[in-house]
Amino acid sequence: MKKILNLLILFSIIVFFSGCGWGWFVPYSFQPSYHEFKKMCKLNELPNNEEKYNKILKLFGIDDLDNHNSLITYPYYPERIEATLYVKFDEYDNITGMHIKSKYGNLLYPSPRWFSGSYTLTTKSMASYELIFAKQMLDCNYFYKETK
Repeated sequence: MKKILNLLILFSIIVFFSGCGWGWFVPYSFQPSYHEFKKMCKLNELPNNEEKYNKILKLFGIDDLDNHNSLITYPYYPERIEATLYVKFDEYDNITGMHIKSKYGNLLYPSPRWFSGSYTLTTKSMASYELIFAKQMLDCNYFYKETK
């Protein structure tokens, strides 16, 4: 009887956790998409030079920019990482800037965003009392420590 009760409890816990989403219980460092996101944030901080451009193009899996496409979506982990590569060209088709941003990111500090796999309980809008479960999205500000 005790074995059946233990199996029933274990089964209930597994069903509950799988229904709530696995991202709630898995640390960020064990998720491969987290490490890709962290690389993007570090690359965004580098100064604009050829080394930065080559590293970003390698991360996005691009050999060259012959087609001069200025908006390239990140091809890996599309359900977890919101990232678009923005490339700026001058009138002579030379690259003048390259940044990884989210199309929904903050305008003051544009950065890619990462879905952590968990949801937070919040209101639908600022003046609403309607509660919803929203995706917990992290941006590159997550890695910065506040200094005093």
